Amino acid sequence: MDIKRDSPYSIFKKAGAYFFFLLDSKNKHGVHSPFVFDFIQNVLSKNLPIKEIEIERAKLKKDHSFLIFKDFGQRDDRKCSISTIAKKSLKRPKEAAIIAQIVKHYKVNKVIEMGTSLGITTAYIAKCNPSISIQTIEANEEVLAIAEKNWEKLSISNITSFHSSFDKTLPSLIEDSPNSSLYFIDGNHRYEATKNYFNQIAQKCNDQTIMIFDDIHWSKGMEEAWKEIIQDNRLSLSIDLFEFGIVFFNIRLQKEHFIIRY
Repeated sequence: MDIKRDSPYSIFKKAGAYFFFLLDSKNKHGVHSPFVFDFIQNVLSKNLPIKEIEIERAKLKKDHSFLIFKDFGQRDDRKCSISTIAKKSLKRPKEAAIIAQIVKHYKVNKVIEMGTSLGITTAYIAKCNPSISIQTIEANEEVLAIAEKNWEKLSISNITSFHSSFDKTLPSLIEDSPNSSLYFIDGNHRYEATKNYFNQIAQKCNDQTIMIFDDIHWSKGMEEAWKEIIQDNRLSLSIDLFEFGIVFFNIRLQKEHFIIRY
């Protein structure tokens, strides 16, 4: 493992990555792809927060109780407050809503989430898409227990959770997935792990498969993995939103890459 490559960027390096993202990015007026124009109009423009979920997020941000936080994207377990996890690890309302809207707009039948955290993004997906199946994997038992309590408070019943490592559970979930599946990879932010998850899924995917990779500009290793993934000939169109990247396998789409600001 290349520790330097997989170490998270400092705040200054992250700011530099965002600066170059802005230089290369386009909005809907600079996009000539009908598919991406539709994505901007019907996904990015409909990212509304869900009030009842945001109430639970606010409670988590005020919870200063501690737990042992195991993050397979880092090297060591650490004692961490729930409020810190909520502030640093959860997707913002806008981004959680975008992911939920992707699932809705492209009529995804099943979502596999790798990295439940406190369950806020999972809740967004479930609330916006109550008829679909969501399977989520979380290695930290204490964190997963909090997520499950949140879903219970929100009366969500279409989520199946797995207290497990990704490597142990992902292969069986891939085998059981329907044609129209979305994979949200949000954990173990290492170059080798990210490439491995992509290859496992890509071997079994079809033209309705969608993958979302979180934190693609989190480290040098994540940026390298993302650049290699979008060049893979098995996928067609890819979109970089800075906080996460999306890849489509639809053979009817021309192979292109877009950097979109929103």
